[in-house]
Formats: sequence, C-alpha cells, structure tokens
Amino acid sequence: MEVEDPDNDHQQITKINALLRSHYQVDPEALSNKAWAKLYQEYAYVKAVEYKNLLQVTELATKKALAEILGQVFSK
Repeated sequence: MEVEDPDNDHQQITKINALLRSHYQVDPEALSNKAWAKLYQEYAYVKAVEYKNLLQVTELATKKALAEILGQVFSK
C-alpha cells in the first residue's frame, strides 16, 4: 500500500475531481472555483449525513442483537 503525501494539493484536487465527475456526472474542470467548491461541500455534507445515519442504524442493530443474545444466555 502506497503512502501518499497529504500536502500534495494537485493530487487531492485530482481525486476530488474524479469524485465529482463520478457522482454528479459533470466536468469539474468546466466549473468555476466557487461552483466547484460548492458542489464538493454539498457532496461532503451528504456523505457526512449518510455516515451518521449508517452509524445510528448500525448502533441500534447491534444493541438489538446484543439484547437478544443476552436474553437467550440469561434465560437458560
């Protein structure tokens, strides 16, 4: 696994462009800097909300499964 330099701005922008191109089906290089930044911020916000929701669902499912297992173990 290659360790990347986090300070390599060009590489980061290239990755974000690929993400925007894939997710929004737009040419990020055709966007103004403001539109590019807005689109990326929107993407980051949506992914943060999705992650938070997934975390909550996973937590609830884990608690439910654990309660069921403990109920079976201690009911014997």
